Amino acid sequence: MSIIEKSSKVIASKTSTMLDLDKDQQEILEYGALSIIQTLISVVLLTLLGILLHSLLEILVISLTAALLRQYSGGVHATSSNRCTVLSLFFFGLLSLFAKYFSVLHVQSHAIIFQVFTLIVVIILLYKFAPTDSPNKRITDPEKILKLKRASFKFVLFLFLISLCLWFIYFKFSMVVAIKIIVYIHIGMLWQAVSITSVMKLIVSKLDFLLIKLKI
Repeated sequence: MSIIEKSSKVIASKTSTMLDLDKDQQEILEYGALSIIQTLISVVLLTLLGILLHSLLEILVISLTAALLRQYSGGVHATSSNRCTVLSLFFFGLLSLFAKYFSVLHVQSHAIIFQVFTLIVVIILLYKFAPTDSPNKRITDPEKILKLKRASFKFVLFLFLISLCLWFIYFKFSMVVAIKIIVYIHIGMLWQAVSITSVMKLIVSKLDFLLIKLKI
């Protein structure tokens, strides 16, 4: 059991004792505490990594986009919170460097092509694989599956509308950073869509096994 998981158990246990909660309520509280602690630690570590790699904007936009879409599409899971954090830092670090130094995407015409390509791929992958569940939390209700799939598409539409606003800002004020943010958003979307495929599940499984061998 990781330090994060132990901490969430302690918090849930003490809070349950104070509020006289039953076992089911304590488990819900424990899951909530675990999610909050993991999120806070991930944000801090991603921020520090972004500063270290000089790609703070890239890593924050990409990871936030992916994390928000993940709420509806589901995603691949590591076998512990520690390994999940390590893999997140690894993947988002690489993606942020790609976004920063593959500057050809920051050109107007190339950004438009990348945006169209990304939307097509994301829609296809979400239609085929979303929502992806986890071994500990299976999604079997057809109505819930349809609801989450629709929510995934609605969120992609929302991100597309944001990108249109950014295009307006770019053309109106010639702000190149607007194009960059559009590219970062679409990289985040594309990554999250790819992460729910069987190929990515296999890759993460292999990396997870490697981290276990390294006692992480």
